[in-house]
Amino acid sequence: MENIIIFIPNKLINFNYKEEKDIEKFLKDKIIKLKKKYHKDISGFYNVNVYQNNKYGLIIELIHESDIDFFKDLIDIKVNVYYDSDIYLELDDYFLIEKYKNKYFYNNKYYISIDDIPYIDIIALSDFYKYIYGNKLISIKNQFKVLN
Repeated sequence: MENIIIFIPNKLINFNYKEEKDIEKFLKDKIIKLKKKYHKDISGFYNVNVYQNNKYGLIIELIHESDIDFFKDLIDIKVNVYYDSDIYLELDDYFLIEKYKNKYFYNNKYYISIDDIPYIDIIALSDFYKYIYGNKLISIKNQFKVLN
């Protein structure tokens, strides 16, 4: 089994992400659609981390923990929701973000919080970055060098 990451911008959220039951229902529906559309073998126990950011929306990580031996098609999920999560963009090219404040550098990469960049620019730059959030962001954020 593989881990799955789902990105959901605010404009596409059509459920109450403040309610864990609504998140679980959304995830189960989404997993069924993924199984049907992509013919993925998604089963077993998943630890699900939901990172919510008021500006962006949700980043949902489905981390496969183990198989369920007797029920090959069963999916069991444990949901952890992290509200008001920091989400940063990681880029290779400084000049894509030079006009913004609060830029950072670490390990030959450039970083900026999505809270410090207009939403329209987040969309425009989408081919040039990857999202950094959760444990990875926590592990590198204190090593950032400020570039302002």
